[in-house]
Amino acid sequence: VMISLLILLVLTFAAWELLVFYRRRASLPPGPFAVPLLGNLINEIKLPYIHDGLKRLSARFGPIVTVYLPMPVVNIVDFETMKKAFKGNDITGRMQNPLVEVTRMCENGGIISSDGADWQEQRRFAITTLREFGMGKNLLEEKVRLSARNMVDFIKKQDLQNTDLRLPIQLFVSNIINELLYGFQYPFDDCEKLMYFVLGLSEAITNVSESKLVAIIFMLPWTRHLPIISYFWGKHVKQFQKMTDHVRELCDAVKYDPNEEPTCFVQAFRKNSKDKRVEQLLSSCSDLFIAGQETTTTTLRWGMLLLAAHPEIQEKLRAEIHAEIGEDRVASMSDKTKMPYASAVVMEI
Repeated sequence: VMISLLILLVLTFAAWELLVFYRRRASLPPGPFAVPLLGNLINEIKLPYIHDGLKRLSARFGPIVTVYLPMPVVNIVDFETMKKAFKGNDITGRMQNPLVEVTRMCENGGIISSDGADWQEQRRFAITTLREFGMGKNLLEEKVRLSARNMVDFIKKQDLQNTDLRLPIQLFVSNIINELLYGFQYPFDDCEKLMYFVLGLSEAITNVSESKLVAIIFMLPWTRHLPIISYFWGKHVKQFQKMTDHVRELCDAVKYDPNEEPTCFVQAFRKNSKDKRVEQLLSSCSDLFIAGQETTTTTLRWGMLLLAAHPEIQEKLRAEIHAEIGEDRVASMSDKTKMPYASAVVMEI
């Protein structure tokens, strides 16, 4: 009797899933045939080459096509359609996933993963605040130049025949963002706290991106509650929570006087933000740090690697720098117009 009930339960669940799956499919834009649980991963889309599959499918189904990964995802493949769609605020939604749920510190919090009116408000506040602190102006450029000079001074003290540029570049970028958010920079010879956070965050992101279990959890979120899988998922969760604790500690340490003008993002948030929740502040700080730090650091590392691999390019670049700037001055944006080769190298990288 128990076995019969179990079989009946499984068949009922399967029938229900089929009904929900195909009813949802009928309301979405056209796309290739898909099956529950596996979606199009068995017939049309091969990970990680999703873009190849989408290009092929758009030729069959048009610029808007639905694929199942295995959850339904509506893709806009054509540039003109994309341009038209993004003119308004109809698609300011964000696709939610288990990692967003774990790292977000309040409902619809932060800038990267929030959506709708909350996203628009936090984005507007962040852009306005960063502009006030010099984003796109000489004030921020001076901070970048100072941090660059500190990095060069630090590198000069190292063994130049065998120098790992990972830490100096990471600290150079992180310090600029750190000053904007919290109002201070770390010295190059006393930066253990910052590097603990930066390297821990990098490790957490790498572990998630390389984990086959996490890929399954992203596709089938309910699996993270299953035995064994929940254990390994919990280890990922703890890694990100350590990073969250670091941000909270830094925000708590920022002194704030409502009678004084803000000098960093945390102070500006406490004084001017409509949403006063501490969790919203933590989420925004985390998002701004992650968005600026990892992308910029990775780009600069690739720049160093490409120049090392092409010494003849490096020599031509150095010659132009010496001719236009000299060896004692730090470059500024005003030099760009008279340095076409340096501009070309940067754009190529």
